[in-house]
Formats: sequence, structure tokens, C-alpha cells
Amino acid sequence: NEMAQLRAGKSSKSKLLIAKFKSAKSLKGWEVNQGSYFPNAYASGSSFDEGIDASFEFSEGGQAVFAGFVFTRGGYVEISKRLSLPLGSTLDRYDGLLLSVGGNGRSYVVILETGPLADTSQSKKYFARMTTKVGFCRVRVPFSAFRPVKPEDPPLDPFLVHTFTIRFEPKRQRPGDGTQGATDPRNFELILEYIKALPTGQETDFILVSCTGSGIEPNRREQVLKAKKAGEDALRRSGLGYTIVRPGPLQEEPGGQRALIFDQGNRISQVKYHGP
Repeated sequence: NEMAQLRAGKSSKSKLLIAKFKSAKSLKGWEVNQGSYFPNAYASGSSFDEGIDASFEFSEGGQAVFAGFVFTRGGYVEISKRLSLPLGSTLDRYDGLLLSVGGNGRSYVVILETGPLADTSQSKKYFARMTTKVGFCRVRVPFSAFRPVKPEDPPLDPFLVHTFTIRFEPKRQRPGDGTQGATDPRNFELILEYIKALPTGQETDFILVSCTGSGIEPNRREQVLKAKKAGEDALRRSGLGYTIVRPGPLQEEPGGQRALIFDQGNRISQVKYHGP
């Protein structure tokens, strides 16, 4: 039975534990940094510098809490750590990351840094966005979702990853996010339970058939799309490997002229089909 669970990807042993936050000692090596996308934001007397403060501490309630605020224009705060994987383990054997987190429902940027540790000037950074919900949830971030910070850099090679970062920035936050009384999108709280790597080909997949809204009666379309979106969001937060299919209308035209490549979110690209 244990072997069957392992093969199905349901056993915790099938995932690689990257970090588990169970005591104050588990925060060792994590650094809190802050910055701004605008170089003059920190200039003396600048009207843009309204304040940044953040901490990553183990609370009396036994939780690892990354919290604070960012009032400075273009500002951000982040926590980062150089990875220390078990001997013989490399991330190229895995499909992505799984984070068990809680907090007040903010979105964050996950950044992976690659390159030689001895020469950080050669490092390359890759980012992907993750959205949390109020309370606890599991968030799956596939390696395929990461994009290079510099467009000219090659795609992410998980084998070369050496540093992991979680960044909070006020932009892209919705004012309605968060718990009652904490709706200012410049405030945040992220509770971290663990970070794991999802194994290639072993994580159970869930296929959800959603919709694009085509063919639905106009007076019911908004209600149906809202329900479908809620289902998609719940699946994305579940931590499962998933595929979301949104069937569209068929056309009375010959097929096979172009191939569609479906990526994360709503990114769809086309390539011409040249045949065998």
C-alpha cells in the first residue's frame, strides 16, 4: 500500500523537502532585503520614500512569519536563502515548487537565481508570480512558469538554481485583498510552513474542464464564469499537478494548419505545421 501511494505521488516522501519552518532555528540563513525599482526613491528628502519595513521571525504561536509594509514608491521587500539540497539531489529531476503558506491573501514574486556561486556577476534570475488566499493554502509553481528577468537570457535550467527568493511588492495587489481591517495593499503577512519540489511524472494530475463563456445564455454567462473561475483558483491553490481545459467554439474550416502551444495562465502561442 505504501508503494502504491508513492507511485501515485500521494506520499510526502515523493517530494523533495527544500525548507521546513518548524522552529526559530529553521530561519537561519534567510536574509531580509529591501529595495526600489526607482533609483531615486531612497534619495535624501525624496517624496517617494514613505517607508519600508519587514521582518521574518518565528512567532510565539510557533509560525514563521514574513510581514511588514511597503509605502515607498516602486519599493519591495524580500526574503532569500542559498539552497542546501541533500547530497545527490538536483532540481532538474523535479517539475516545480510546492509551498504551504498562510496569511492575508497577497500575491508574491518567486525568484530563482542560477549561475556559479563563486562569481555572482554571472548569475541569472528567473521569476514567477504566486497568489495566496486568506488563511492557509498550498501553492504550486511549475518551473515552466518562470521567466528570465532579462529577456535575452536562456530558459530556466533548474539544475543550476542556487538561491531562492520570495518578494513582496505593492503593485499588482488588489485593494480588496486581505482580512477585514487590513485591506491596504501595501501591508502584507505571509506565514511559511514548508517549501518542497514536486517530482517529475509522479504527482497526481487533475484535469478540470472549464469554459470560455461561448454558447452560454447571456443572462447566465456572468454567473457561470464566476463559478468556473472559483473552481480554477481552488485547483491552482491545491498543490496538485493539474491541467485546465477551456473548450472553445469549433470552426467550419480544415484543421492541421497550425499547432497551438498552451502555457500557464492564458498564454497561447501558434506555430505553423509543416507536416511529416
